[in-house]
Amino acid sequence: PLDLAAGSGTALAGFASIEDLRGGGGADTLKGPAEDSTWSVSGADSGDVNGVTFGSFEYLEGAADNEDSFVFTEGSSLSGMMHGGDRGFDTLVVSMSYQHLEFTPTGADSGSVALDDNVLVYAGLEPIVILEIPDSDPAPTDVVFNLTSLNDEATISQSGSTISILSTSDPVTFEITDFAAPTGSLTINAGDGSSDR
Repeated sequence: PLDLAAGSGTALAGFASIEDLRGGGGADTLKGPAEDSTWSVSGADSGDVNGVTFGSFEYLEGAADNEDSFVFTEGSSLSGMMHGGDRGFDTLVVSMSYQHLEFTPTGADSGSVALDDNVLVYAGLEPIVILEIPDSDPAPTDVVFNLTSLNDEATISQSGSTISILSTSDPVTFEITDFAAPTGSLTINAGDGSSDR
């Protein structure tokens, strides 16, 4: 992996003042800088982080104890996974058009978000996932939220056109999740837990 915080990478003695980074043909990981960072993903496995452009990186990893925002815009995708890093306050922001939205949390800070056939896999997000839609685009037609295999307790609320789903389990089983109210249906699927409510 390439580590922007450490200025190092596999088979590299070190680097500095880099403006553009390109991955190879395998599964490549880019680790972000130590300071608070915005990862702007604007293409397939490509974008920029705090002014450094990157491409062909399937795995993006934020530093520990900071604030990482992973921002996905129209035409963007990530074939691997994003990881916010340990602790800190890390968010996922999606600003693109889509019809079907499906959340599948797999743990307190991990899971996936499917926007039509564009699946974003995440881990290490603490504690909030934010989904936004550009003002010019319509809200999704339908939203599905799949509860985890744990014993989930969830609260659903709505403020204006934004719906929030919050885990009230102790310990929590998924992140706070905000999304635009769908124009069609909202489906909550209970997981395998014996005490979902």
